[in-house]
Amino acid sequence: MAKFRKDVLEYVITSGTIGAVIMALMYVVAYYGSGKNVHAARSAITLFITLFGTLIFWNVSGVELFEPRTMLEHWRIVLLGIILTALTMVVPFIVPSFFAFVAPTPLLWALVLSTFLLTAALLHVFTHNRSLIEQLWELFQP
Repeated sequence: MAKFRKDVLEYVITSGTIGAVIMALMYVVAYYGSGKNVHAARSAITLFITLFGTLIFWNVSGVELFEPRTMLEHWRIVLLGIILTALTMVVPFIVPSFFAFVAPTPLLWALVLSTFLLTAALLHVFTHNRSLIEQLWELFQP
């Protein structure tokens, strides 16, 4: 059970918490940065979620964004992730009315990409440094 906790639960808690907090902050910045345009903010979040989902897919498959060696070792997974991400991102651009999608401005693209890189870095650090999650487990021990 300890291995399940370490391998599964801790990753889910860490990635879920980091992803949720970053997405909430990003939505606020995108919303106010786009002049309170709800559709632009949602579109930016859609693109970010696609990138974040790819990051989770890669991590679960043994690929670390900040460890290029793993990308070479698992090049098929990396290629599959890139293809699926591109296909997922292109669909809202093709049928924007169906998704209430607004093409992001260059500033929103910069926000999405920089937020994604920040999220990837935080996830990398917190999954390799377990001190915070260990403190959380200590807190909830009976």
